[in-house]
Amino acid sequence: MNTRKLTALVVALVALSLSAAPAFKPDGKTGSYRVTREEGPSQRLVRSASYSLRSEDGAYNGKPAWVFYRDDLAVEKARTAWRFVVSRETGSVVWVEKKVTGPDGAMWEESKVDFAHLKALAGRRLYHREMIPMLGPFLDLRPNARNNIALGFNSERRPMSVSLVVMGEEKVTTPAGSFQCVKISMEYSEDDLPSFARYIPSALLNTLLTGYYLWVEKAAPHAMVKMSGKLDGPSAPIVTEEMVRGH
Repeated sequence: MNTRKLTALVVALVALSLSAAPAFKPDGKTGSYRVTREEGPSQRLVRSASYSLRSEDGAYNGKPAWVFYRDDLAVEKARTAWRFVVSRETGSVVWVEKKVTGPDGAMWEESKVDFAHLKALAGRRLYHREMIPMLGPFLDLRPNARNNIALGFNSERRPMSVSLVVMGEEKVTTPAGSFQCVKISMEYSEDDLPSFARYIPSALLNTLLTGYYLWVEKAAPHAMVKMSGKLDGPSAPIVTEEMVRGH
């Protein structure tokens, strides 16, 4: 192999590794968020009233990984602690832990799930559904970029194919301050809809597949500033999650 071909191969391998897992350095800081549901002119808190996010360096099976923590506090004062381990090699989640405790600290639920065996469609990184607010560092935020990922709910259910599409830049103000953000539209794949969906008019189908948006800070590490949309369908109330204390 001549020098030119060897150089081209090295460049290709480096590009592939960069596309497999992004450069990301956790800062260990905690960001706090609140969740509201719009009903008429007022807003009321939904079940998960607030949550905090934090990340740090870690390992999985002896290999370097990122560890993300999410701590949810419900209106009823029940607390759900999540721990997500993301492989640095693939950029996908490989291990998920969940602990639910009551107001008195008693353990209500505890689970540890291996996600490493789950297979997403080719070219899609896999994340847990509750990791959506943490995805900023893993996204291509260039204009019109389309990030094709998969969202898993548990180790038995097939992951859903989702596309996160960059729509442009906006300045967003929350209780944590004002931020220059990249706006992203979340689009679900028609492949994940039931068979009767083929009879739904295309205009309505497009409404069902979109309508949920994320705003992540333009500056690294691209923390989520706001997330809003109709999670439960076009007629459902708008659910908004926004930062109340910065990272």
